[in-house]
Formats: sequence, structure tokens, C-alpha cells
Amino acid sequence: MTTLLEAHEVSSILGIKKETLRSWRRREIGPPYIKILKTIRYREEDLYAYLKECRRNVKGCTIKLPL
Repeated sequence: MTTLLEAHEVSSILGIKKETLRSWRRREIGPPYIKILKTIRYREEDLYAYLKECRRNVKGCTIKLPL
């Protein structure tokens, strides 16, 4: 079963304000979301796929991220 995250959980994971997520939704950027009536949810696997897309490799970096 898919885990659905609330906006406050996603904002905590990303280290941003909920208002930033709201702005991203209006601008059609950021992680994909699901709107159920008036409720916004984010699928956990979509969030981590989005983060993986955003990841940039840095020359000389020896740290391996688990994404």
C-alpha cells in the first residue's frame, strides 16, 4: 500500500515552509501531489523520486546518498 504524506510532513522532510509547497503547487513545480477534495497528499515514493531527480553530483564528493 502507498504511504500518503501530509504537506507538513513533506515540508519537514524538505526543510521548507508549508507555504513554499503551496506556492510550488500554484506554479506547477516541485514534487507531484494528489488532491482529494480539499486535501493535499504526497505519495512517499513520488517525493523520493523527485528528490532523486533533483540530486546533483559534485566532483570529488565521496559521500553516497541512499537515494
